[in-house]
Amino acid sequence: MIRRLLLALFVLLLAPAVQAQDLARETAKVEDLRSIREIKRLQALWGHMAIAGDWKGMAGLGAEEVRMVLANGDAVGRPALEHWLRERMGKGEDGIPPGRLNLRLYISPVITLAPDGQSATGRWHHIALLGEEGTSAEWIGT
Repeated sequence: MIRRLLLALFVLLLAPAVQAQDLARETAKVEDLRSIREIKRLQALWGHMAIAGDWKGMAGLGAEEVRMVLANGDAVGRPALEHWLRERMGKGEDGIPPGRLNLRLYISPVITLAPDGQSATGRWHHIALLGEEGTSAEWIGT
């Protein structure tokens, strides 16, 4: 009888600690979901800036040490990313000149948060409709 009372007392004393752990776990899940939503919002902003040819703005969305993993060598840091965007997407020019089509769609995002919740990795499929009036028209998909 005394053992049962002591066990019941122990369980009652332990219950707030267990509830606090559950609350902390649920709070962390909500923070993770919020982080993923913010990353997807940044991805949408990236797409809008790409359509406008705002290479500097696109590079500015990343951290100072941003790394874009590319097939022929990564672009590391904002200046390198801006240069790559300008050369690859802008044909070496700032902005999109009149008569040029630069529609870029970023779809199927996959976001992976680091266990510490301080960084993330994202990847998307990229479809581009490109063209220049009277000269060319093409689709690109990656």
